Amino acid sequence: MKIFLIILCFLSSCVVKKHSILDNGITKQFLTGQFEYIQDSSFVKVDSYLTVQDVYLQKETYKQYMKMYKHAQQDGANLVLLSGTRNLPHQIKVWNRKWNNTLSSKNATKQNLEFVAMPMASRHHWGTDLDFWDISNNLEKGENGYKWLTQNANKYGFYQVYTSKEEEPNRAGYNEEKWHWSYLPLACEYLQEYNKQVKIEDITGFQGDEFVKELNIIKNYVNGVTDKAKNC
Repeated sequence: MKIFLIILCFLSSCVVKKHSILDNGITKQFLTGQFEYIQDSSFVKVDSYLTVQDVYLQKETYKQYMKMYKHAQQDGANLVLLSGTRNLPHQIKVWNRKWNNTLSSKNATKQNLEFVAMPMASRHHWGTDLDFWDISNNLEKGENGYKWLTQNANKYGFYQVYTSKEEEPNRAGYNEEKWHWSYLPLACEYLQEYNKQVKIEDITGFQGDEFVKELNIIKNYVNGVTDKAKNC
């Protein structure tokens, strides 16, 4: 019987379709990072020569990123990725690493939120957002890859969603992040669905979660992006 099954399996190629969380549509589970992207067929590992550590992105995001990367290389701009997809456990680790135990929980939460998204409220859950290694807020706008990105990234669907609040004073939430760029052809729809599906009560299970409602995390932080990122 075992031999028969092995032969049958061989003839049918034994192809087992890898599960994708997006097979069931854009769900709350996906939007809040409650899935394993490493085993998900919608996500792909970025080639190691492009990164300083393991990075995963949605396949479409990666495809467009590679087009942008090749253009940047031709122009002499070297783009190196630091981070991409982060699911809920991953984002909790990032959040906890920044947590300051010398402060009250409220002040530690506010300090974290200067640059780090709360778990379940991060765009990095979606596989559309990436952080660059060699671009920081200490750089002037004309330096390094940032200048190239501001001039070219939009052509490939990538946008800086956390801009200077001096340039866009109506934007709430996180401080400017020159290193954080988002693939809006996918992320715009995810943000719209997030606002429809995720409630303030859903965001829980980590240090500082008791301040989610008081700080109005969905309005001020999840939606604390540029007008282009909200209205596209």
